[in-house]
Amino acid sequence: MTLFTLTGPKVKPILVKIGGSCLDTLSDLWWDDLAAIAGQRKLIVVHGWSRPLERYQRNSGREPKFLVDQYGFRSRWTDTEVLDDILQVSALARQRIAFELAKRRVPVLGVNGPDTGLLRATVRPRLWWMEKKLVPLQNLVGPVVSVNAKLIEQLMCTVDALAISPLATSPEHPLVNTDADRAATQIALALKLDSMVFATDVAGLLVDGTLRAVLSSTEWDGLKQTIKGGMAKKVRSAFEALAGEVTDAWIGNASVGDLLNCRSGTHVVRA
Repeated sequence: MTLFTLTGPKVKPILVKIGGSCLDTLSDLWWDDLAAIAGQRKLIVVHGWSRPLERYQRNSGREPKFLVDQYGFRSRWTDTEVLDDILQVSALARQRIAFELAKRRVPVLGVNGPDTGLLRATVRPRLWWMEKKLVPLQNLVGPVVSVNAKLIEQLMCTVDALAISPLATSPEHPLVNTDADRAATQIALALKLDSMVFATDVAGLLVDGTLRAVLSSTEWDGLKQTIKGGMAKKVRSAFEALAGEVTDAWIGNASVGDLLNCRSGTHVVRA
């Protein structure tokens, strides 16, 4: 059986990762464009949840907490209560994506990673800074280490789009918080996709206030010490994807069609 074959030449799906910072602000025209793309090639849509989660927690009277590990990496403090919050927020995000595509007549299926065993992660023992001391804590967050690509392929035989919440399971705990950008990259690598898009709330990679329209790995080597935060994470995830069979990645806040045609955003390419 040949997977991912549409009515015409074989075309691989495109993966679109939608940042939690922009999901609620995407216009009808943005969704119209995405639905039109789904008429040409299948879609895998992965979403984040950082900003909606912080809003949800504050509305519940709780402040989001972050930790820094022994290596200096910042991570969301995730216990079972926070995981419950993420389940609530991610379900709403997944439903929103499915609703917007379905009302544009795109056959779509929402998938929660841990419900299907789609994503597996590992929770590594680490020391975390607490009150100026390094202490061992079980922070239920970790990287995706395997993707059930066969399951995704089977699901995509029945629909034109999948909306995936990138929570995972692990041997250490049945539910694990993951980084959505890197989870999206692992999905793209597992499926040997050739294209992925990071839809975000900024125009792309800005260097000294100027948009970098094209970014290669050699250029990034000279910039990565000065670019921080979420954009640095997206660029690193893009280059992790390009280390596999992904040949092109885009980052930006324009329509996916404009990004794919390099009319907007930052096009991330191999050197």
